[in-house]
Amino acid sequence: MLYGLIGSPVKHSLSAVMHTAAFEAIGIDADYRLFDIPESELKSFFIDQDRTIEDITGRPFKISSLDGFNITIPHKISSKIIIQENFPLRSSFDSISDLVGAINTVKKEDDRFLCTNTDALGFLDSLKNDLSFSETGINAFVFGCGGAGRAVISGLISGEATIADCVYVYDINSVAKHELLQHFSKFPNIRDKICFVEEEAIALYLSKSSLLINATSVGMRQGESLSLVDRQLLCHGLTVYDLVYNRQTQLIKDAHSKGLAASDGLGMLLYQGVRAWEFWMQKAAPVDVMKKALLKAIAG
Repeated sequence: MLYGLIGSPVKHSLSAVMHTAAFEAIGIDADYRLFDIPESELKSFFIDQDRTIEDITGRPFKISSLDGFNITIPHKISSKIIIQENFPLRSSFDSISDLVGAINTVKKEDDRFLCTNTDALGFLDSLKNDLSFSETGINAFVFGCGGAGRAVISGLISGEATIADCVYVYDINSVAKHELLQHFSKFPNIRDKICFVEEEAIALYLSKSSLLINATSVGMRQGESLSLVDRQLLCHGLTVYDLVYNRQTQLIKDAHSKGLAASDGLGMLLYQGVRAWEFWMQKAAPVDVMKKALLKAIAG
C-alpha cells in the first residue's frame, strides 16, 4: 500500500515519520512518501491519475498507486474545490470537512475520493489530552483566521461539546477575514459566535477569555523572540495553546513564566495524524508509537 503527503513545500514535514512508525508497529506493509506539488500542478494531480510523479527523493510513482494521502499548505481548500467540481459523483465529504471548508485527508476506495478534515478534531484531542482542558461555554481568543485558524474555530464551536460560546478573532489580513466570514455565512450558528477584534481592543477581549490560541506562524522561525501577546496581558486562569510545534515560542515561555497551562502544537500534529491514519486503516492507531517517533524526530 502507498500513502503520502501533498503540499508545497513538504520537505520539513514530520508526517512520514509518525505514519511510517505506525505502519511498522502494526505490521502493515505500507509506504508513506512526500510529494511536493506546486499549485499549478494540483488540478492535474487529481484529474490525471495515470501520470507519474516523483517524491522528494526523486523516486517515481504513478498517482493511481496512492491508496490515500494527506494534504497540507497551501492545498487544503483548493483540493476540496477541485474534487467537488471534477468528481461530484465519485467523491464524498463528511460534515467536518464541509464545515472547515477544507480537506487534509483523502482515502481512495473503488475509484472514489473519500475526504475528511482531521485538523479540528485533532486540535480538540490535544486540548483534552495535553492540557486536560474540559471547560465548555467559554470565550476563546484566536490569533489568525487562515486555514489553521478556521479549523480551530470550527472545533471550538462545533465539537461534540461546544467549548466556546464566543470566539474573538484577530488577524491583520483583511482578505483572510473576508474569506472566513464568507465561508461561515453558510453556517449561521458558527458565524454568529465569531467576533472580529481590532488591535486596540485585544487587551479588553483577552481579559474576557479563558483560552488563547495562536494559529499564526509567529514564533516559528529559529531565534524569533517576538510574541503576539504582551506578557502582561496573560492573565490568571488563561490557558494558552500555540500551534507552532517545532520550537518553544516566546508566547509559551511567557505563559509558563506566569504559571499558566500552556501547550505547543505537537499534540495537534499528532492527533490529526492519528485520526487520518484511523480513517485510512479503520482500526485504532498506535498513538504512543506515533508520539515517540515525532519527539525523536524533533529532538534530532
